[in-house]
Amino acid sequence: MYNTRHNNFWSEEIEFIQSANSAESQDLVKLKSLVVEDCEELITIVAEDDTDPSRRNQDLPCPCVRSLKLRRLPMFKYFYYCSLQSNNFTHRKSHIEMLFKCLSLGKNGVEMILRGEFQGNFLHNLKVLTLLGCESDIFAYKVLKQVPNIEKLVVCDGSFKEIFKCQSPNNVDYSELQLQLKELHLEFLRESVCIGLENFWIQPFVRNLETFEVISCRSLENLVGCKVSFLNLTYLKVESCDSLSYLFTSSTAKSLSQLKKMEINRCKSIEEIVSKEKGEEESEGNEIIFPKLNHLNLDYLQKLRKFYRGSLNFPSLEELSITNCDKMITLCTGTLKTDRLSQVILYDPGVLSLETNLNSTMQKKFLKKISKLNRAVLGDGLQEIWQDPKQIPDYFCFSELTQLFVDNCQFSLDAVLPFHLLPLLPKLETLQIGNCDSVKTIFDVKGTTQDTLITFSLKKLVLRKLPNLESVWNEDLRRILCMQHLREVYVKDCKCLKSLFPTSVAKDIVELENLVVENCEELMVIVAENNTDPRGTNVEVPFPCPCARTLKLRGLPKFEYFYYCSLKSDIYTNMESHSEDQLIAEKCLLLGENGMKMILRGELQKVLDNLKALTLCFGSDVFRNEIVEQVPNIEKLVVCDGSFKEIFSCESPNDVDYHNGFLLQLKELHLESLENLISIGLNLPLSNLTCFKVQNCNSLPYLLTSSTVKSLTKLKTMEIKWCSSIKEIVSKEGEESNEDEIIFRQLSCLNLEYLENLKSFYKGSLSFPSLKELSITDCNEMITLCSGTLKTAKDLEVKLEVSGPVTLEIDLNYTMRKAFLINRASSQWQRSLEFRDRADLQDIWRISLQIPNFCFSNLETLILDGCHSLSDALPFTLLPLLPRLQTLKVQNCDYMKTIFDVKCTTQDTLVTFPLNELVLSELPNLETVWNEDPHRILSMHNLQKVFVDRCKCLQRLFPASVAKDLEKLETLVVKDCAGLMTIVAEESEDQDKEIIFQRLRVLDLTRLEKLRCFYADNLTLSFPSLEEVHVINCSSMKTFGEWYYEEYESPREESDLNSAVRRTSEEQVDSKLQ
Repeated sequence: MYNTRHNNFWSEEIEFIQSANSAESQDLVKLKSLVVEDCEELITIVAEDDTDPSRRNQDLPCPCVRSLKLRRLPMFKYFYYCSLQSNNFTHRKSHIEMLFKCLSLGKNGVEMILRGEFQGNFLHNLKVLTLLGCESDIFAYKVLKQVPNIEKLVVCDGSFKEIFKCQSPNNVDYSELQLQLKELHLEFLRESVCIGLENFWIQPFVRNLETFEVISCRSLENLVGCKVSFLNLTYLKVESCDSLSYLFTSSTAKSLSQLKKMEINRCKSIEEIVSKEKGEEESEGNEIIFPKLNHLNLDYLQKLRKFYRGSLNFPSLEELSITNCDKMITLCTGTLKTDRLSQVILYDPGVLSLETNLNSTMQKKFLKKISKLNRAVLGDGLQEIWQDPKQIPDYFCFSELTQLFVDNCQFSLDAVLPFHLLPLLPKLETLQIGNCDSVKTIFDVKGTTQDTLITFSLKKLVLRKLPNLESVWNEDLRRILCMQHLREVYVKDCKCLKSLFPTSVAKDIVELENLVVENCEELMVIVAENNTDPRGTNVEVPFPCPCARTLKLRGLPKFEYFYYCSLKSDIYTNMESHSEDQLIAEKCLLLGENGMKMILRGELQKVLDNLKALTLCFGSDVFRNEIVEQVPNIEKLVVCDGSFKEIFSCESPNDVDYHNGFLLQLKELHLESLENLISIGLNLPLSNLTCFKVQNCNSLPYLLTSSTVKSLTKLKTMEIKWCSSIKEIVSKEGEESNEDEIIFRQLSCLNLEYLENLKSFYKGSLSFPSLKELSITDCNEMITLCSGTLKTAKDLEVKLEVSGPVTLEIDLNYTMRKAFLINRASSQWQRSLEFRDRADLQDIWRISLQIPNFCFSNLETLILDGCHSLSDALPFTLLPLLPRLQTLKVQNCDYMKTIFDVKCTTQDTLVTFPLNELVLSELPNLETVWNEDPHRILSMHNLQKVFVDRCKCLQRLFPASVAKDLEKLETLVVKDCAGLMTIVAEESEDQDKEIIFQRLRVLDLTRLEKLRCFYADNLTLSFPSLEEVHVINCSSMKTFGEWYYEEYESPREESDLNSAVRRTSEEQVDSKLQ
């Protein structure tokens, strides 16, 4: 652990060390630094040597130590324990005065100071104090009073919100202490939101502070909340303080007359170093001078935009490094003076010579950097030069920029792209603008003196959440700007926009393929004429957007026209002169409620005849089959957001025959977000359907009937997601049996996700000869796809839950059951498991026994409900797989004959089952709970509660051997068991012994017509804790037991239970006779 030639001793995480003996400590005369941390059993640093009395009462150990750090030592009491001395440093004043200059203490060390365990002048001579791991919410000010001469204070790893409170504790005067303190280091104070240096009682210290370091104080909001004078501060370091938005105000900055070095690193929220005071004028003439600052380092400040929004003067600055501050273009908005600075490190490693002045050098470096970008996000830094042409030099160009994203920016002007910027974006192809509240127009072309045509390279335009956008172009572009390459336009949530394209733009965008406009409340028209064009007559567009493939118009309550021209009467009216090739262009159309009305009015007929894909977004509660009749050639139909309950109704309105030629070409059908849909009436000849997708239809009980599915002979892809109510995909019709098979001959991909109530795909047999991909995720109620046989291809790739591909074993049903069991058993959250309506539970139990080392290790509750094919609930071999089972509920199982199958077991050692609650309900054919006496095989001595009702064939509840083990049973309730004759069965061997129900408090026997007694044998029954007894409508019960002598503790009017039962029986007979 140590070497006598070394000057340092360090110990960490040694749990059982208690001390170093005094003989060893004498050799450490040159030890200067001692650090001991995380030693749980350590009591003393130096202990006396009991084996050598001559070495007791030695001089003070480690006389040259200058630094002592003791941390997380919960048992620590003494530095040096000697039985000849009263305390650790007593009677050693002459040495103490020369000893420690630096002390580091944890919680226990602070308490030692407050208890006065450091004697003599030790604390008075201390120069550096480090306090570590103080868990209190309040900083221990009293400690500072004990160390009046410290020059450096280090506080680490504390939990207090504020270090220096508004008032000094107990109004103690700390001014003398703070006059000596020159250095303050705060680190890992994660809860601290305020330091408190602005408080009046700490001001003497602040004025004398020379070094100030704040590191990893992630909740700190600012260094000082108001004006504070750091008259002697020479070094400031702030690092990893993620909640800081600024360091200090301008008035505080002006007091830093002695500051020589400033380092600000990795503060991800800081936006400026110096912030202006409230009420201070936003003038660039306000100058702050740092007269002695010669070193400034700013690194990894992601949101830093400015050092100060005013003017700055650094007359002594010689070293400046600004790296990874991507949003800062210049240090300040006003003038910047750096008389002695000749070189600077900017943005990336390497020294850069200063040109002209620092601000222009920074700006040039920034522009050079962004000029090479092919993708840029317009932040406040770039925005600063974006709208001011004076800040862009003549040589500059965004030569490589292809994608520009503008998000959450507040513009001083109304437009995003001023006209002067367009020539600087020669390769821009994608422009995306969103969340900019002040934007009123995108392209500002108003008032330009441009007299030559500019062709803009833009291909994709995305506008979203621009609440005040009034126009995309604020003036007609004719003879100024051509956007002929535009192919995709997406506009969403622009509530003030009334039209999208002026006619001069629409005539040029002949390559437009995708147009999507959604949720624009005021939009009336896509292409609008310019009635105020001063340069000539209106332009007539022969056919706008002739190459469009996708048109999506949704949430446009005032929408009336695609193209309004006063020379034409309606949207595509009077266009007979144009060729059919132009009209064939419209392949995909999305319409809302107004668009569907346009279909029914016949306003889109020429488009609809050639339409291949149609999306209908309903707002009504009735699905209109007539709409689909207008699109006889569509191959893809998407229906979403409707409130109707039925789609493709069997009975069409007006007795129109929709089966003849209705959706014959349909290949893809998508149903999305139809919350009230309960029936898909697809009794249609959809023989060409290849893809069927359903999502977020939360009222559907099933998807399709078996007869409908059998007609989908070409179906290749089926995807069902997020339908919470669906219980089966295919529902049987009529008298179909489990042997009826449905064959999906071409289905190659089946995806089922988040169907929380899905129990099976089909309650019959299935065949998927072409299935290649099967994915089942979060369908927790479905253990197998079907209850009958299941045939799949051998090369099927199966993905179950969120795991990777699963190897197919035996068959798909077996693989799914095994995966289900392993998933439930491995889950640490699987405390409860319910099998409801499972016809294959016997197979599940069998597979669980075949899995090596399988166990339901965390399962506490097991419920079997409606498992009608099950005759035995739990085979004996299954019990060891349920080591923590506390509750077993078996109910509504019509063919259940026994609960615990212990017959024919070869077990020769006793198994203790942890069950403490047993519930048996509505088991009409249950004959026994245990089908054989489990004596010496199975013990259930933890059973506390038993509830049995409506088990009409059950004759006996407990074998006597089980009853004798029920020492913890507290509640026994048996009701409505018509065939029950006795609670405890007779012993197989005649033994004269006693059965004691030690803790039984509640006994309830109700409506047990054939019950004659609790126990018919000659054993004594004892109920020492019984408090409640209910024997109701048990007409055959004359006595409680044939041999019952023990009285229960609580006083009763009758001498024993036999007397009470006999008297009750006689009263019932008398009542019937009367």
